[in-house]
Amino acid sequence: MEFERAAKAVDDAIKTHCENGAALVVKTDGKAVFAHCAGLCDIEGGRKFDENTICRAFSCTKIITSVCAMQLVERGRIDTSDELSWYIPEFSDP
Repeated sequence: MEFERAAKAVDDAIKTHCENGAALVVKTDGKAVFAHCAGLCDIEGGRKFDENTICRAFSCTKIITSVCAMQLVERGRIDTSDELSWYIPEFSDP
């Protein structure tokens, strides 16, 4: 698997000061197959961001919903070309 583009995106976000620090970890079957850390988790202390850095995560609803939807796509339960109104009738006439 190729994850260098994702690692470059993390590095670019640090270089352009969009983020102070970040970690990207991809797991398959519970095992890390790729990890990339960049930037600082403690600016004042100069501590580097690493895989064990604990982060607060707020408003993760979109992330969780997206992952669940992609799992349903992988399992063939839904298709990305399906109309949303097929599953949620209230969206038939937005």
